[in-house]
Amino acid sequence: MGMAKNGFQLLIIVFLGLCGACKPWGTNMQIRDYFEPEYVQLIRAIEGNNEGKARQLVADGLTLNVHGNEGITPLFWLIMGKNNAAVKMALELGADPDFRAGNGRHLVPTLAGGNDDELLELLLKAGGDPNATDLDGKPSIFRAIGHDRWAQIKLLLKYGADPNLTDRSNKNSAHYAAILNKFDMVAYLIEQGADHRNRNAAGGDIAWLIHDRLTDELMNPEYPAYEWALKVKKMLIGRGVEFPPPSPKTVRERWALENE
Repeated sequence: MGMAKNGFQLLIIVFLGLCGACKPWGTNMQIRDYFEPEYVQLIRAIEGNNEGKARQLVADGLTLNVHGNEGITPLFWLIMGKNNAAVKMALELGADPDFRAGNGRHLVPTLAGGNDDELLELLLKAGGDPNATDLDGKPSIFRAIGHDRWAQIKLLLKYGADPNLTDRSNKNSAHYAAILNKFDMVAYLIEQGADHRNRNAAGGDIAWLIHDRLTDELMNPEYPAYEWALKVKKMLIGRGVEFPPPSPKTVRERWALENE
């Protein structure tokens, strides 16, 4: 199975759209390079919509929650084949949408930010964790925000995503959207419960971002983001935030005094 070396990572890159000219099903990337023969048989039965055979193989003791070469799982393989019917069958046969690949990669944040809302909802309907994080510690909703996937943001929230879950620098979803100048999303996420007072590890918050970018003219007034920044500022003032807000440096100094 030497041909599979690094192949799973290449498949993931292709699947995420980072290598658009590549084909995921090249001659060096065959299912037999990743799975033992009995699992090849099971996966092919699912791909071929042979539910009876697939159910029999599962009844005989095979599980879809297993790692093949390089840590790939049958569900990852089926999802990369972009066969939603096969994915649905696998989930019905017991594939766990929260079963991570060998490297820790989770399917929900892998799909979030992509262009297949239906596939993402299949996982969420089957119990996939809407708060699962990617390998960088970012919650799934951050990927949807970063790729302007409004439908996925709403979908993740519908299935229980916590808008106040933070990344490794302590930013919540609204704060992350503000970093990206996506103030229309900031407004929506605050309305959905994201805490506008959230501060990152450096002491910054949404109010400071808006103040800094408006004061230093870092945003073009002709772009929609500028108008939305003003709307969010008004929203924050209505929630008791004073402008100008304290700078991150001032906040860090206050933290230092409090910890003495």
